[in-house]
Amino acid sequence: GMLTSFLTVYFFYKLNAESENELLIAHQNLTINRAKLEKDRNVLRLQNDRIQADLMLAQKIQRTLLPKSDLSRNISWYYQPMNELGGDFIKIIIPTENSNLSSPVKSSRVTHDVNPENMAVFVSDVSGHGVSSAFLTVMINNFLEKNILNYSNPGDVLAKLGREIFPFAAESFITAFFGFIDFSIW
Repeated sequence: GMLTSFLTVYFFYKLNAESENELLIAHQNLTINRAKLEKDRNVLRLQNDRIQADLMLAQKIQRTLLPKSDLSRNISWYYQPMNELGGDFIKIIIPTENSNLSSPVKSSRVTHDVNPENMAVFVSDVSGHGVSSAFLTVMINNFLEKNILNYSNPGDVLAKLGREIFPFAAESFITAFFGFIDFSIW
């Protein structure tokens, strides 16, 4: 109470002109530094807004690689990434109704020959989250667009995928499943 007030007044009057100048200079420096920090914060805010916009666009692009969530033959799936982008990926190719062993099946803008009773299913998970995992899923999709039904043995597709993706995925793990579902036995 009273003692604190007395000490404060005593300290204030003890300051000499040199100390007051030092305080004034320190205050001016703080004001300048505050202005610099405010400017830097605004720059960071703008950069963050750009990064967030880029992530939202990348998320939209990544989702276009996925099949429709409600497919024919009572097949459906659900995708909920942990972040804006992720390493989870699914590709499902269902033959068209009029396809047979020698006629093409159209899926994901690529034409392949496939048994009309079979459905090709590829599911993978790239370890981690974010941009690098999402880029690897794009590479996986591009590989599958070219190769998914060019082989009758899913193991051959996975082996070739491993050889092509490995140089880019040295820091990641990729778990994948690829197979054909034979509807003729259902």
